[in-house]
Amino acid sequence: MKIYGDGTDTLRGLAESMRAQLAQVSGLVDLTVEKQVLIPQITVRLDHRKAAQAGLAPGEAIRVLQALTDGAHGAQIVDGSRRYELVLRLPDDQRSPQDLARTLIDTPAGRLPVSAIASVEE
Repeated sequence: MKIYGDGTDTLRGLAESMRAQLAQVSGLVDLTVEKQVLIPQITVRLDHRKAAQAGLAPGEAIRVLQALTDGAHGAQIVDGSRRYELVLRLPDDQRSPQDLARTLIDTPAGRLPVSAIASVEE
């Protein structure tokens, strides 16, 4: 059984309560509540109006933002029988929400910071 929602502490409490209730059911064994590790996530929300004002179609704007956050596949390097994917992305020390918001992107309106077309938050 999986419980979804916001608020890790609340979810843990609900999961523990469910575990205790299910433990009363005859035949159920090995009931546990999995430990959850919080993984920091950055949310980038495209402002379609601002992107259009900068001359970017929504698909192009999303592609640019994905390249910054996930990396862009640049090429494939062949070394004998081995193949390597070359992925271009921002250095780890420049991937904070603040750094990402300040990163300049090329648009038909010129070079603009990501914050000119999207909100970036952790």
